[in-house]
Amino acid sequence: MRADSRFHELSDLRDAQIGFAGAVANYLPTSSDDEPTVVASELVPGNLHMTRFPLENLPEALESKRVTGAFVLAGYPLEILNESARKVPLRLLEIGPEVAARIRAQYPFLKPWVIPANTYVGQHEPIRTVAVEYLLVCRDDLDEKLVYVLTKALFEGLPRFAQDHEKGWHVDADWASATPVPLHAGAARYYRERELLR
Repeated sequence: MRADSRFHELSDLRDAQIGFAGAVANYLPTSSDDEPTVVASELVPGNLHMTRFPLENLPEALESKRVTGAFVLAGYPLEILNESARKVPLRLLEIGPEVAARIRAQYPFLKPWVIPANTYVGQHEPIRTVAVEYLLVCRDDLDEKLVYVLTKALFEGLPRFAQDHEKGWHVDADWASATPVPLHAGAARYYRERELLR
């Protein structure tokens, strides 16, 4: 959200011009890109005027005031958000527990999360939000031994993966068994060996 806007909470966003940038744009009702769509949101007491655009257009959209703010679904830290904040001072709006619970009622794969302080330019406090987990999924009839080997290889390769891929540090074996979908027997075997599952 532009820091010079009147918006400080999600509940303030009535009739706001808001962007849906990146993957989150897939959740916007179908319309041609760059044309605002009026969306009645359960999260905001009123309508939102939503514009869908690619994530790389976020700095220009904020700087030109085409939008006042944007919903973004992406792993953090997101460099293009810092790029935007260097051009136009921004403030991140929190998604607090009540709103997070309403979101999760519709989208159970999302969960409460906190973006640490100083992740972004001008963001000096932790910000509550919602996050989606990275999941590696497979068919339930896949061979148990194969799934065990794949799961083991994934977690044993994490140190190198985290070096080679920016999002690698998001993957944590300690959280792996807390999946919202049933575990494959091969993955469950690996987690039990690691004492991550009883």
